[in-house]
Amino acid sequence: MQAAFLLHRSKLLAFFAARNRDGAAEDLLHELWLALPREGVHIDAPLSYMYSMANSLVIKQYHRENQNMARDRSWSEATGPAIPDRSDQPSADRVLAARETVRTVLSALAGEGERVFRIFHRHRVDGLTQAQVAAEMGVSIGTVEGDLRRARRVLSGLRDNADESLP
Repeated sequence: MQAAFLLHRSKLLAFFAARNRDGAAEDLLHELWLALPREGVHIDAPLSYMYSMANSLVIKQYHRENQNMARDRSWSEATGPAIPDRSDQPSADRVLAARETVRTVLSALAGEGERVFRIFHRHRVDGLTQAQVAAEMGVSIGTVEGDLRRARRVLSGLRDNADESLP
């Protein structure tokens, strides 16, 4: 089988090159070489057998490319468009500003008391319903609603102060 591969290498390479647009013909040819049965196996029509294997490799490559494109498209849709020659990461200034904002928000919420902070966190960050938070903390739904209103007032005040400080 290896002798037949070496004899027909150029035909197989042309087969891959004609069916592959991104120059991976050599890679596919190497994959075919690795997939060939080793000694002790007799195949009556080795060229036909290799073309069949080659066709399967081309199909597998096609499916792999489609999966990769679908994965990349899903990632792009989830994270937003990338701009060429630009990092998708926020600048160091923005990271520092965001961290400072988070510290300010956490500090302001903590100033309202631990219960308000925990209720807000469990509901808005962890995604629990008001009823679940109430049951977990052993308080009424009205208490949860009241504490969430307090937290929203604090956040609204922070936002208003931030808006006033903008030029």
